Amino acid sequence: MKYWRPSPIEWVALCVLPPSVLVLAGMNVWLVSWQPDISPSLGAASQAAPVAAFVLPPSRRAASGSKPHAYSEILARPLFHASRRPPPEVVAAPASTAPKPVVAPFPADKFVLVGIMRQPNRPARALLRTGQTGTSVWIAEGASLAGWTLKSVGDDRVEFVANGTTGVLKMASAPSVSGTSAQK
Repeated sequence: MKYWRPSPIEWVALCVLPPSVLVLAGMNVWLVSWQPDISPSLGAASQAAPVAAFVLPPSRRAASGSKPHAYSEILARPLFHASRRPPPEVVAAPASTAPKPVVAPFPADKFVLVGIMRQPNRPARALLRTGQTGTSVWIAEGASLAGWTLKSVGDDRVEFVANGTTGVLKMASAPSVSGTSAQK
């Protein structure tokens, strides 16, 4: 019967690799568990001489007495505009004195609040059913419906606003089922 006899390279692999793997594993454990000392040292560094502050020389502008108007050409050609011309000045429009449009009274009889949905990172939405056609529509906070803007969505109500007038729709209650128990 013949036995396996390793070659010299196999002997090196058998004798060197397992201890090397164990040493590297031990180093990994040590590195993972090692906590560096980040506290300020109170040794020789605290006794060192103070460092002299570096003082900047006075600027040429202050020394020569130049004024901001000396840079008018630079200011007239802004760097980050394609045409290198300053943007045109915007003149505020005078406030309009036009009367606010008249909004019809809140149509509470035309809409029924059916449901409310809240999702993370999205505005709350309300499900409204129209009384005339029976179709349903989702409306988010800030959206408009029949000239009214949805201001807030509560747990069981929504609040609409138009020209300072507020209208509230409450959740439609489910029809109650009343029954009699069967007598035996």
